[in-house]
Amino acid sequence: VFQEYSVDMYLGQFWQDPRLAFGLDRYIILGGEATDKLWVPDTFFVNSMESKLQSMMFTNKKVWISLMNGTLMLSARLVTRNSCKFDLRNYPLDQQTCHVAFESCKY
Repeated sequence: VFQEYSVDMYLGQFWQDPRLAFGLDRYIILGGEATDKLWVPDTFFVNSMESKLQSMMFTNKKVWISLMNGTLMLSARLVTRNSCKFDLRNYPLDQQTCHVAFESCKY
């Protein structure tokens, strides 16, 4: 029995960069190659066997930036295949609880 599950999700991450705080009541949304020029969290899924950023014709990774206080939000759709220990003793009347665990690679 393969003890794994897949999750198709949108992941949103928030952080602040004071270099982008200009006190302006505006925001901008960046996509595509522009997002590669920003610092973004180095998030990875601890129990992942495989993770893929989903894209159709265009990348779906977007960064929203508040020019008021430098708050950024990264939003991306991804699929991750994770490991999980299943207890099948009560199958087919069982219930499983599996977790998606993620953290920073460097911090």
